[in-house]
Amino acid sequence: MKQLELFHYFRMSPYLMEFVEGKPSWLTPFIHFKIFGIKPIYSIFIRIPFLCDKFLKVDWKVTERVVENNWLYRFLDKLPEQARILDVGCVGSMVSFELANMGYKVTGIDLRGYPLLHPNFSFVKGDICRMPFPDGSFDFITAISTIEHVGFPFYDLPAFPEGDKKVIREIYRCLKYEGLFYMTVPFGLKENTWYQIFDSRHLTGLLQDFNIIEEKYYRRSLGKFWLPVTAQELEKVSPYSSQGVNGVAILLCKKRS
Repeated sequence: MKQLELFHYFRMSPYLMEFVEGKPSWLTPFIHFKIFGIKPIYSIFIRIPFLCDKFLKVDWKVTERVVENNWLYRFLDKLPEQARILDVGCVGSMVSFELANMGYKVTGIDLRGYPLLHPNFSFVKGDICRMPFPDGSFDFITAISTIEHVGFPFYDLPAFPEGDKKVIREIYRCLKYEGLFYMTVPFGLKENTWYQIFDSRHLTGLLQDFNIIEEKYYRRSLGKFWLPVTAQELEKVSPYSSQGVNGVAILLCKKRS
């Protein structure tokens, strides 16, 4: 496939990320030179097929969203019609907007602003450890690649202890009795850097007030695929690679009384 065709695929897919280098390599810093947030040389090269094919080398990886988002949609048949959904940590994702388009009443909450509008969607800019919703407000709560960041110094926020426990308590409070909670987190050998890597023991303790009714585990392969594995297999895997996190846990939980 030609380089220019690859760029079109990247633009269409929410799951693919491109890596562009120069041919020869000394061109790479010039290609990625920015002015006012724009890469002018890059923009010219990808619009001219001859330049693109001759001077650019394109590679790609698949993010964990390819399994995280798609399992979410597979579980939607467990929800009542017109279910009220809360998307925790919604910024940088199309999930809230897609669920709103499917007819669900969706609320998103994040510390950063959300740019999209929809009549079935409302956005709250706020702290997910102190959410401004009454008890039992939602039928379904999602937290996709969010819990691992809470309490860690990211997005210019200070660190604080037990951030994961605090946000899980808030999710429990805001969920209706027997409501469903969908959660994805990095999973593998227990290790912390600027976010957490979870293992089975940690997840069991964190979700002690929920029944886990579905659980899936995936491992990155060759940077371009995500393959199903067991939790025990994944706990033996180094949590990081040059492409990003190596393993992910996907859990569908039900609130206990």
